[in-house]
Amino acid sequence: MPLIARGFATAIVATNHAGSPGCVGPSEQTSNLCSPNVFVEGVGVVRLGDIMNSHATPSNLCLPHAPALATASSNVFANNIAVGRITDTYAGPGTHVITDVGQTTVTAN
Repeated sequence: MPLIARGFATAIVATNHAGSPGCVGPSEQTSNLCSPNVFVEGVGVVRLGDIMNSHATPSNLCLPHAPALATASSNVFANNIAVGRITDTYAGPGTHVITDVGQTTVTAN
């Protein structure tokens, strides 16, 4: 089972804006919003719809944006909202995939 993602910049999100107009190449960004009262190792869990930190591409050709988590568990919830896990994705433009969650103990289907 995949590890659960946590907020407050503890999860690493691999981004690639190469397909978006005016944007280039991959970069690493971080999680942001999360549950205020459901925690994994002391940090709130990321849920469907929670936004990542605002970012542009390294070249700053893209406008800053803070996509919301677009995929999540179908049967594990925090505050009645599906929880995010490693390999889940944030909305576009480009791709935003959770690649590291900063914890190794809590999983979800």
